[in-house]
Amino acid sequence: MPALRRTFLLALSGLLLACGGRRATGTAREAMIGTSDPISHVEVTISGLSQADAQKLERQFKNEGYLRNALLKSYLAGKAVYEMDVRGCECDLPARFAQIVHPGLRYEGRTTRIAYTAFDNEPPTVNLVHPPLWKVVSEPDSYVLLEVPDPDVAQVTVNGVIAEHFRGPLYRARVHLEDGPREISVVAVDRSGNEGTLRRRVQVDTSPAQSRAISRVKVAGTVAPGSVVLAEGLEVPVDEGGRYTAEVRVQHGQRTVEVIVLDPAGQKTVIVKPVDEGKEVAR
Repeated sequence: MPALRRTFLLALSGLLLACGGRRATGTAREAMIGTSDPISHVEVTISGLSQADAQKLERQFKNEGYLRNALLKSYLAGKAVYEMDVRGCECDLPARFAQIVHPGLRYEGRTTRIAYTAFDNEPPTVNLVHPPLWKVVSEPDSYVLLEVPDPDVAQVTVNGVIAEHFRGPLYRARVHLEDGPREISVVAVDRSGNEGTLRRRVQVDTSPAQSRAISRVKVAGTVAPGSVVLAEGLEVPVDEGGRYTAEVRVQHGQRTVEVIVLDPAGQKTVIVKPVDEGKEVAR
């Protein structure tokens, strides 16, 4: 009875590079370009095997000195799939397999698979919400409010102060700023180690004259129950019906007040209200 023909297909899980010379390399994770003894990670498919022979061949692979981590991954309808690391360039594997006596293996060519691992290399996006650049900061210890929409933020700092995660995409930190032109420096780091930075210059004036230029106005409105409201960077109480009323500080000549609303799902909406000093600002 003629012997059964066994065939195998060689598949690489990695980038196939030129063999021979100093450029020879393998495709295992620990393989390095330029080594004289590379390691290749390969997948081998052999047809025409009984399940017993497939298991026997796995044991035989494990005893070969040039093979490591040989594993029978699957067996179905006479076809066995093995995974292994090959010491030496993978292009030498057909000749080495040809030396296997029982069963005899006929080389039928190879297919190449190129594998990649995706990783995050995008830095977080950082937006300054408060204070606005046009506004003079009149208090030495003020909240800086930031929007960092990335979902994998690990830490946000403002002038070296760790910012707290306030709600949704918003972070805030209370920082001390001396009089004069000052820089707000923000660093946001995600879990992959990417850094997003933001630098903005603001004017700080805590003098009595600047304090006298500050007025208080009322801000009121209605939002979805469970929402969070911030006016001029400060949180405003919201009742069970979604109604809010608060006094906010405005500078002389300031014509609008920004109200930030975070709904229960964390979605942000900015409402710009006109200022009528001394009166309630109606929505």
